[in-house]
Formats: sequence, C-alpha cells, structure tokens
Amino acid sequence: MSTAQDAASLETLRAELRRAACDALQAGAELVLGWGPGPDPATLAPLFAASPGECAALDFGPGAVQNLAGHLRALAGRKVAVCVKGCDSRSVAQLLAEGLLRREELVLIGLPCAGVLDRTRLAPGAPAPGDWACAAPDELLDPRCLRCRFPNPVLADVTIGPGRAPREPEGGPHADLDAFLARPVEERFRHWERELGRCLRCYACRNACPLCVCRDHCLAETRRPGWLSQSSSVREKLLFQVIHAVHTAGRCTECGQCQRACPVDIPVLTLKRVLAREAEALFGHVAGTDPAQVPPLLTFRAEEPTIPDHGAEEGR
Repeated sequence: MSTAQDAASLETLRAELRRAACDALQAGAELVLGWGPGPDPATLAPLFAASPGECAALDFGPGAVQNLAGHLRALAGRKVAVCVKGCDSRSVAQLLAEGLLRREELVLIGLPCAGVLDRTRLAPGAPAPGDWACAAPDELLDPRCLRCRFPNPVLADVTIGPGRAPREPEGGPHADLDAFLARPVEERFRHWERELGRCLRCYACRNACPLCVCRDHCLAETRRPGWLSQSSSVREKLLFQVIHAVHTAGRCTECGQCQRACPVDIPVLTLKRVLAREAEALFGHVAGTDPAQVPPLLTFRAEEPTIPDHGAEEGR
C-alpha cells in the first residue's frame, strides 16, 4: 500500500472512531475512554472525552499501548464508552465474568490491533505512529504482540477498521516459555534472583493490572494477616510476585500492563503466562474470551475430569 493510501486509510479510521464516540455520547454515555495525543509523537495517551469537541482528539495506532479497561472499575455506576483492542476487550470480558462490571453500563468500541510499540526498541528519530498508519514494523513491536492470538476484540458493540489475522509464531505462542522452562531449576531460580534483586517494591505492576482489583486490601501491605514484610530481600520480593501471579491465575489476559509499568523492566509477565498456560491445559480456560465463563479458580467442582485423583477411586 502506498504512503498516500496509508494516510487515507488512517484518516478514515480516525473519522469512524470519532463518529462512533460521538454516537455513544448521544446515546447516553457520560464519557468516552480512548487514546489521544501523548507527550511525544510515538505515544498515544489515555483520553477521557465528554463532548463531541473532545472526541475530535481521539486517535489510534501502535502508540495506543495502554489497556483502558484498568479505568473501568473506578467508573462503575456510570455509563461509559471505552475503546478496546483485542487484549483490552479480554480484560473487560474477564471483569464481566467476575461480576465486577455491568454490561449495560458499557459501550465497547472495538479496534482490531496489529500490535503496539515496545518503547525500548524505538530508536531516536524513528517514524511517528501516523507514518505507519495502524501497523508498525515487527522489530518495534512488544514481543507479546508477535504471538497474539486475539488481535480482534472478543467483545464489542461496534468495530472500527479491518480485522487482523492472529499471529502464528514458529514453535507456537508458548515457544519462549518452553525454552525457559527447559532450563534447570537452579538456573531458573538464579534468573529470578537476578531479576527480582532489582525490584523496587513500588507495586507499579500491581497497580497497572486491570484485574488486580483489591489493591486497597493487598496482602503486600496489610498487617492482618502479615504475609509480607517491607524487607527488601529477594525472598520477600519473590513472594510478592508469586502471590500476585497466583491471584491472577486463570484471570490474566496477558495485556502486558504489569511488565510495561515496571520501572526497571523486570519480565514479570512470564510468571503470569506460565499460570495462564496451565489454566488452559487443565481446564480449557482462556481468560477473557467468554464473559459468561467463571474462571476455574473462582469456582469449585468436586471432580475435575482433566486432573487425576491419584488413585482415590481405588481406595473407595
């Protein structure tokens, strides 16, 4: 596609997006959550629009990295429209599945996504998102986007722009996890000692997670019960990350907000991905793909057909 065609395609998408946002306001939404101009040409920042004039600043592209679903719990009780990429829509669907949002309060504006930027890969002077239309070169994308199975919203009232094909990386979406888990246990433990030794205990990963909804009562800070101290030891940091990963097991939609928020670039998403894969293997559950499906760790079944009962039958 030529540069002129790219520009025309982007302008068409922007016009459709802004029109859908204005329609949502006219239909009774109090706010539209989307993306608008950021602090630099490569960044689109969250934008809260409450009027057609404010909707004129809405934009979309590879700089739209923020998962806007993280704002929805604070807006519960108000009718809002929210722009969602594939992973964002999964977060919304998961919150709906857990009864943490009400569908009638939401207008979902879906935007198929070709991937978002990894700013650590962006060299000075690189083209701005507008120069890429709605797709950036693979070498500049967040690695999780290169294995994305859900580039299109799983839940939307209106969808803007052409659909995107799922990524099919060589070796499958978990090839990197398989390689990591194939390493000896001692080597993996030393890896996490090195990585978590840099942790600041700032809880940016927790605060950025759209599914971590009990942060006001977080075990990381409560003293009743006293699960964690404020020690800066690697042991305490590892325990916090394990608690966070288990809290989101079967719920994490792999949006990457936790890892992106980390000020020292610790690959904390790896822990969540391992548990997400186990939830899929054991229960056939992929978080955020069905708002009517209760996550496996939020329910109870006396017997799980995919989990052997270790000979309990013989003892009866």
